[in-house]
Amino acid sequence: MALDITLDVNVARLAHVGWELELERLALGGSIASSSRIHANCDLGHWIYSSGLRKYGQFPEIWKLKEEHNNFHTIADEIIDLKLHGDKDRALAMINRLRASSRDVVYLLTTLELSVASNDYEGVIDQAKGAFNKFLGAEKEDEPFPMYLDRTKVPWYAFRKKKMAKLASVFDINAARLNHVIWVQNLGKGFQRNIKLKKIQHADECSLGVWINTIGRENYLKDDEFEHLESSHHAFHELSHKTMSELNRNDYEGADISYQKVIQASHDIVSRLTHLEHRMQDNKTSNIRMRAIKL
Repeated sequence: MALDITLDVNVARLAHVGWELELERLALGGSIASSSRIHANCDLGHWIYSSGLRKYGQFPEIWKLKEEHNNFHTIADEIIDLKLHGDKDRALAMINRLRASSRDVVYLLTTLELSVASNDYEGVIDQAKGAFNKFLGAEKEDEPFPMYLDRTKVPWYAFRKKKMAKLASVFDINAARLNHVIWVQNLGKGFQRNIKLKKIQHADECSLGVWINTIGRENYLKDDEFEHLESSHHAFHELSHKTMSELNRNDYEGADISYQKVIQASHDIVSRLTHLEHRMQDNKTSNIRMRAIKL
């Protein structure tokens, strides 16, 4: 199916990350005059209550998102209050809690995006089933969300134009993110259905691994965010193999513990991909996409 990077659920991730980065700037030493000015800029909160709940109320992810977003703001309020009262050290100490909550928010938005895509397009369901069969060791199938880093999928002249190349990079990082979460969901299905998994892709074989070793290395090799992403991705695959091994040995308790670690690693991966995406797009692309949640 075609990937829609202007879908409101997709764009909401970037709006949230922009707000998170601003709050981190304040906690790390930036000046602040009042909390009301900061909260007035929370586009995600406005979107959730103005249209998100109305449009996507049938999906359980939107209700979990509402709760986690409230939790994020509770932490944010504490940080802002501490800054206003001059307690910089305690405000700084709460950054890890803020980041953990933010990772959960971004992940819920991604799972909601997949639910919306599956509901709106029958094709993505068939493709996801194909990905599940591939995950279990079947013949290779196309990824549910193809990436344009395969230049045979776009006109030969497109990559000679910087704008097209930049736009393709935005599509690719989104496809890698969504394919990664489908991969995680498939592992969960195998665990829940007590399926003996034949084989799990190695870190350099999955959609995200391909992106990391091509576009990622080409553009972000010395970037701290990218280095952490690459490390988390390798750890994620090691944990996935461990989960599969324990499941195949009928060690369900061990598999459950390992799978929870897989989920946490996945949250970190999706958050870091979103942070990289937030930085990679130019102002024009950003403004066009942000209209989706500001109408």
